Amino acid sequence: MSENAKVLLNALSAYDSDNDSDNDSIKSESSHSETALPETTDSSTDMPDQEEEEEEDRELLEYRPAKQKLEALLGCNKVPDFVPNPDMPPCSMELEAKFKHWYNLKRQGANFNETLMRNKTFRNPNIYRWLVDHLQLDEAGTNFDQFDPAQLRNDFTARGLAEEQEKRAREYAARKAADTQRNVQFYSGGYEKLAPSSQHLSRPKQPNFEEAVARAKLIAQHLSRPKQS
Repeated sequence: MSENAKVLLNALSAYDSDNDSDNDSIKSESSHSETALPETTDSSTDMPDQEEEEEEDRELLEYRPAKQKLEALLGCNKVPDFVPNPDMPPCSMELEAKFKHWYNLKRQGANFNETLMRNKTFRNPNIYRWLVDHLQLDEAGTNFDQFDPAQLRNDFTARGLAEEQEKRAREYAARKAADTQRNVQFYSGGYEKLAPSSQHLSRPKQPNFEEAVARAKLIAQHLSRPKQS
């Protein structure tokens, strides 16, 4: 660490210690004023404190100049001396005369906006065109570089955009088809009718069923007989 840096650090520590001592003294004074206790002087206790303060002042004596410089640097609002002034190019005589003229008008209380509002020319509906012609402005001009269509990319043209859209459409269709193949298809619940088999047709005949069939045959034969006159 360089010597200047050491001096600066010591000055900062001394500055901090002085602030702490000032704060302690302020606190002690405020507490003393609030309590309003009777003052008692003791020569035996005042002498060591005074000697300690004098010894501390002797130790910090060599840092006083650095502390003063630091306080002056931190407490002032002006630019330090070590910062060089900016290089100012000389102003033209015409511009300086114009600034001086406007400054004198401002000191006299002249207001350009009020003067312009009182002017009859300002109420002219063609004032815009008049101002453009007076200031020699190019309405169709621009501060940007001249447009060069050769600098555009191929996808900036109508054909390039159409090809890019078609390419993206094909990619989207292919991606969607691949997604549908991987997806699991769900169907609504139901049952499936089974084809009739010989097992279902050949039911075991029961006695009640056979009796009903025989009775039906007898009734049919009785009805089919011709009636005797």
